[in-house]
Amino acid sequence: IQHFMLKTKYNYDVSVFEQTLARLAGFFPQTEIKVVFIPSPLSSYNLVSQKVSYRGYMEFENLEKVAVIKRRHAELCEAIRGISLVRKVSFLNTTKSLRKAASQEFMHGPVDWDHFNKAGYEALSTYIAETFLKSGAGVRTDNCVY
Repeated sequence: IQHFMLKTKYNYDVSVFEQTLARLAGFFPQTEIKVVFIPSPLSSYNLVSQKVSYRGYMEFENLEKVAVIKRRHAELCEAIRGISLVRKVSFLNTTKSLRKAASQEFMHGPVDWDHFNKAGYEALSTYIAETFLKSGAGVRTDNCVY
């Protein structure tokens, strides 16, 4: 099997995802697989400043340009989407719906800013259910524009 993209520009190694999807499809050949792309906490909000401060790996604080965060998000989304297309499985990008919900209330925190809170999980699950439980949904391939 030829790999779609082992590493992206920002060194996201997507080969593990690619191999896992291939094994999943091989192990469950009669199962309809759906990939749901969930944005990072920073990509879930409309950031209005040019730079943002965030806690990164190992609890180190980072300062990054918002434009870089947007490019990283788009690149990772496109890589996952591309692998999904090659495998002929549905790809649902939840970024737009979560950003819309996040414009009304926080989807993360206040206890844990790295993961959804109740409102975040409700917004995510509602969008997934509305999308995939419709009759005749078929294979869905969202784009990565948000």
